[in-house]
Amino acid sequence: MNKRIIIMGHGPFPSALKESAKMLLGKVAENIVAIELYPQDTAEKIKQKLEDTLQATEEALIFADILGGTPSRVIAEVVLASNKKYEVVSGVNLPMVLQALIDLNEKDVKTLAREIAVQGKGSIVVLSERFSE
Repeated sequence: MNKRIIIMGHGPFPSALKESAKMLLGKVAENIVAIELYPQDTAEKIKQKLEDTLQATEEALIFADILGGTPSRVIAEVVLASNKKYEVVSGVNLPMVLQALIDLNEKDVKTLAREIAVQGKGSIVVLSERFSE
């Protein structure tokens, strides 16, 4: 099965996450498709970028940088119109991407999305509070 991780977001953020994942996990990060969005991109152009990426993809975990932002709205529109196995997680960070890469071929995207969302929340801490416990 053709399974992918797609990161869609504002500016170079998606590519920076991909490059950081490559630095830490190596070639496995080549499974990531980074879609960068810029102010001059119209909603239609953004939608087309995503549809082109998903064209040959049966199963995908799609990350959006901000809930309610243009990327997440476009992703929701495309995913809701599809009958393929796509799951969307917003508010992406590097630990989430790394875990998704590690577990991508071991779990279905629905399970993976739920687990990644929980793991992502858990990776955000105030260090002074963590060390004072």
